[in-house]
Amino acid sequence: MKFFYDAMKRAAGQEPAPSENDRDEKRAKTAAKQAMAAAPASTTSVASANLPMSAAAQHLLTNAHRHERVISVAHSHSAAAGVVEQREQQPLYVRARNTFNIGPTEKLVSVVQSPLIERNLAALEQCRVIRTRLLEVGRSRKLHRLLVTSSVQSEGKTLTSVNLAFSLSHLEKKRVLLIDADLRNPSVCGFLNVPAERGLGDYLAESCELEDTIWNVTDSLSVIAGSAVTSRHSELLNSRRMLDLLAAASLDFDYAIIDSPPLLPIADAQMLLPHVDGAILVARAGLTPYDSLAASSGILGDRLIGAIMNGVSARASKGYYSYGGYGR
Repeated sequence: MKFFYDAMKRAAGQEPAPSENDRDEKRAKTAAKQAMAAAPASTTSVASANLPMSAAAQHLLTNAHRHERVISVAHSHSAAAGVVEQREQQPLYVRARNTFNIGPTEKLVSVVQSPLIERNLAALEQCRVIRTRLLEVGRSRKLHRLLVTSSVQSEGKTLTSVNLAFSLSHLEKKRVLLIDADLRNPSVCGFLNVPAERGLGDYLAESCELEDTIWNVTDSLSVIAGSAVTSRHSELLNSRRMLDLLAAASLDFDYAIIDSPPLLPIADAQMLLPHVDGAILVARAGLTPYDSLAASSGILGDRLIGAIMNGVSARASKGYYSYGGYGR
């Protein structure tokens, strides 16, 4: 409003015409606005210097040759920042620097492989049953990030994680990320024979970039390789880098399957619980103690959406197939 009031006073002859200093100040304002338009990311432009405008005018007029360079550098910096921002916004599967074609693997029972083995076909059907039940649960609650864990070691959680990830990736227009989050005993890449040299542990320890750990193994399935670290396992799994990774996984993939460490007696998997939508507890017939299973269920709480029992024979399950002898 003051601008229009002053203009009316000048038009009525009540105020003298602008002086040369006023015109310099006006030119400085115009130049500063142009500088801001050309370099929005600049922190050294005249307009953002919080100087009195008369001083800014003098600064601009006496350092015009330097401002051309400042504006140019600032504009180049802004363009470079745009490239970085664009790269960071690309999906993880686009940023992946590794690809690998999965060959025949005996324990990968969620896909049909040659030669056909009857018990593999039985396990394949059970993978589909688990997938169907998971989709049913997903109708009533969000299930983008799924933790697969067990009470103790050797219960088949990696077997379950890998086959569940493959089974979900076979759904039309679904993209799946499998994360090996066991920083003590990573085994996903060994399971799939992926020749990974860098993994999640290296990324969380800031010794490599995330792109170095991602492997595209099919058109719809990506794997973040695991790697062991010697210390700070729980802290790394609860770090900002891990939380950012999980957030990106939710944006870029329909499902993120996290193969976690066992729940007992370490706290690593518990660090991930607040950041997942659900958890699947894996047990093995004849191996998992009842007390351990009850304790694990209590730890998972309302994150627990179901349990899978491995190692149950077809006869013991009264006609229902299981994974049988796999995962030992």
